[in-house]
Amino acid sequence: MKGAVAFLAAIGTLPIPRWTNRGQPLEIGDPVRVRTKLSPLAGQSGRVAEISHGDLYGPYLVQFAGGLQFRYRRNELALTIISDSARKDR
Repeated sequence: MKGAVAFLAAIGTLPIPRWTNRGQPLEIGDPVRVRTKLSPLAGQSGRVAEISHGDLYGPYLVQFAGGLQFRYRRNELALTIISDSARKDR
């Protein structure tokens, strides 16, 4: 039961790194989700539109469905995994 309590406590605070793919570098066109609650459009999904490592606001420009764009740092984004079957349908 102790492991279950630790697991439930981790859901709302810090995600487990292997589930969020935080170590993977992002590329242009990657689907991402904004995972920090204090960031603009928290919880929303979008695509990486541009990468500018010298930008002070964040290197990753993420474009959302409505055309809105915001800059984020890597620790604010989670890579969204799309299965092969979902890619074939699009």
